[in-house]
Amino acid sequence: QEARKKLRLKGNVYLIIGNLQPVNGADIILSQAEKIGKTVLVATNPKSVNIKSNKKAGNYISLLLDIVKKNKSEKFVRFDLREIPYSLWWNYFSAADLVLLPYRGGIGSGIFSDAMAVNKPVVVSNIPYFKWVAKDYGCVKIAKTEKDFPKIIKEAMRPKNYRKMEEECKRYFKERGISAVVEKYKKLYSSLIKN
Repeated sequence: QEARKKLRLKGNVYLIIGNLQPVNGADIILSQAEKIGKTVLVATNPKSVNIKSNKKAGNYISLLLDIVKKNKSEKFVRFDLREIPYSLWWNYFSAADLVLLPYRGGIGSGIFSDAMAVNKPVVVSNIPYFKWVAKDYGCVKIAKTEKDFPKIIKEAMRPKNYRKMEEECKRYFKERGISAVVEKYKKLYSSLIKN
């Protein structure tokens, strides 16, 4: 709870973090913020890390701010628009109850990996990568459609569901985290050397 104090957060916290672009789908969540409830926390650097994407990122962040203003959902959404150094990055994850990944596409997610590293359950979109994760692990809950996010977030926050998701995050990280992957490669390389 130290991270929440440091970031001045209270109540439930639903985190959207990282370099935001339309493919990340933050607009899907923000357009439903009132149905989701407090607090949807958007933490991003308004200047893209990739210089070519700077204008695109800035335009998208403006769009997100406009969605919140147009829907009058400022009391449900907080924007932390600033450079996020490594130490602060982990404070955001520590302060969150859920990480939200409403991706429109993609073949993986560094944000998802970071959430698993700190045992944070994730509510995700219905893309193949997350379906693949959900097939073997209960650390994610999938919103089958964009409109399902509020309902699925509420389901994930039920104490029994939340505890199970946290346990599954631990299992995922134990089986698929860096140490587990390194061990698998070590065994593979060792067997190749012996042959």
